[in-house]
Amino acid sequence: MTYEALEGVERYFVLNGQAFARDGEVPAVVQACAERIDSLLFSVDVVRTVEGICRLCNWGMGRFAIA
Repeated sequence: MTYEALEGVERYFVLNGQAFARDGEVPAVVQACAERIDSLLFSVDVVRTVEGICRLCNWGMGRFAIA
């Protein structure tokens, strides 16, 4: 088994099928989740390898604080 070197995890939010990113750039894997998951609001956690490949590591409809 081989393991990839990872840079870190980034969280994205999807609201009504529209994905939002902190820097405005939504990875393709997050956009695919936004198009396929039928939920009002959820988060998508993506890890980026040192080669720049995005991998889905978690998605959920957890608790969110809305101010």
